[in-house]
Amino acid sequence: MTAAGRRAPNRLKFIPLAAILAAALAFGAYQLHLTLRYRLYDGYKAALAPQPEYSAGEVFKPLGQGEGELSGYALALENDYLALYVGALSGEDAGCTAALDKRSGRVVYSNPPDARSDPIANPANKETLLSQLIVTYFDQNGRTAEVNSYKMAALLGQVAIESIPDGVRLIYTLGDTKPKAGLIPVYITRERLDEVLGMMDERTRNLLARRWEAVDGRPDIMKLLTAIINNPNQSKSMAAQFEKIGYTDEDRRRDEAETGLADESVGFVIPMEYRLDGDSLLVSIPSPRIQEMGGASIESVRVLPCMGAAGTDETGYFVVPNGSGSLIRFNNGKTSADEYRQYVYGYDPLLMNSAMLDLTSTARLPLFGIEREGGGVLARIENGAPLAQITASVAGRLNSYNLINAVFMLRSSSIVTVSAGAGESMIPVVERRKAELDITIRYSFLTSEYAGYSGMARYERERLLVGRDAVWVGDDAVRTVDDRVQNADDSVQPGDIPAFIDIIGSVTARRFFLDFAYEGQTPMTTYEQAAAIVGALASAGVERQFVNYQGW
Repeated sequence: MTAAGRRAPNRLKFIPLAAILAAALAFGAYQLHLTLRYRLYDGYKAALAPQPEYSAGEVFKPLGQGEGELSGYALALENDYLALYVGALSGEDAGCTAALDKRSGRVVYSNPPDARSDPIANPANKETLLSQLIVTYFDQNGRTAEVNSYKMAALLGQVAIESIPDGVRLIYTLGDTKPKAGLIPVYITRERLDEVLGMMDERTRNLLARRWEAVDGRPDIMKLLTAIINNPNQSKSMAAQFEKIGYTDEDRRRDEAETGLADESVGFVIPMEYRLDGDSLLVSIPSPRIQEMGGASIESVRVLPCMGAAGTDETGYFVVPNGSGSLIRFNNGKTSADEYRQYVYGYDPLLMNSAMLDLTSTARLPLFGIEREGGGVLARIENGAPLAQITASVAGRLNSYNLINAVFMLRSSSIVTVSAGAGESMIPVVERRKAELDITIRYSFLTSEYAGYSGMARYERERLLVGRDAVWVGDDAVRTVDDRVQNADDSVQPGDIPAFIDIIGSVTARRFFLDFAYEGQTPMTTYEQAAAIVGALASAGVERQFVNYQGW
């Protein structure tokens, strides 16, 4: 065999290796392409609305003190239309607010002033009536729980207030964030524990040394005995010995942090900002500034659950965005029915895990209203509407108040069924990151000029026409309505604006003949009535009409 023939088999050995290498390079190039084009893509951020800057707070200085029914409240903000008062800066009323409409003298409270004497509400429901925030969350094990700002912030003295440009900020720390054993570190390295105990006399050192045990698998880390943690008297006695040697709470935090095992309690820090804008109160929560502690993950935040609550002696109704709008009258006696709950813009179909059968239509507008004697309140969700649910309930179900509010879902979750042999386990799956979308609700205080649901609709229409966010689409440009109205040389006339109209001629409904049911047509708008509508609009200057006559 020639030398060339002997070398041929060696070249064949390299062919599979070269193919494998080429395939690996191709796969790596493809993964790099996916990473650069999709995983690292952030071009979508250019389309997002700019987030307001989080302003540094300053020491809160009241503008004055409330009088009459607002006695005990501090004046925080004021303009020509409204004045915002805040309750006590500490104690049970910390976090409560009251908005005074200076035009009519009416006061709208964030919480009912007489909630504590509610004859229907149990202690848990009274906590809801006295709260400004209700948070549902998942703990480290995927279990759901709920906390409210009254019990877990106000009563614990964990509501702070500060001034910000054009507003005030209330900072709620929800949860028992106090150290489990006071001044005593729950976790501490063995070396550091020996150092601290070495500063005490021999008898005390020997006594306290027996109150820690090594962590399983970590002999260098010591954990305080559970019996000591659960015994306040012993913890207090030990703290006295630590204080004698100059041990501080700062030392405790540093020693626990060095172990990496600090057993932090579940808690949340949520800032809520209030501003006045004309006849409206703006309530905002900058979601990126929410802090989660103890391994907890927020699912939802209910904002001002009792804002404008109506009692059993009031007449009026709620306006909810069910389809073209629906009314829920106060004290209607339907206490056995579930509360009204509807997602703004509809439920995310990707998250639906069961059939949903109800009589509601999709909510197209992020609005809800309160119509009552003395003037209505129209609430518009200006930021965070895609995350929002609007809920309403009547007096008599859980308490003596008619309530309407918005809940914001910051995380979605699902249940995964895992089969193991003959058994099954239900495991909750929760989004890792919460929605970083600021929340803003505008509460507009309406005068008698805008009474009723039609008045609310007219107010909202006028606000859109006058506001900067009102857009009019012309033939070749997009301009604000203000620009069109204020520009006298504008060649566009009202008759040039197209009007798209749906007219319902008839609908299919169940009818009866000699006690036999059948599906028949029920007239709604006749040809003559439709022609009259079109003619009336034309006479009013609506020339470009696009009419869809349905059910003819």
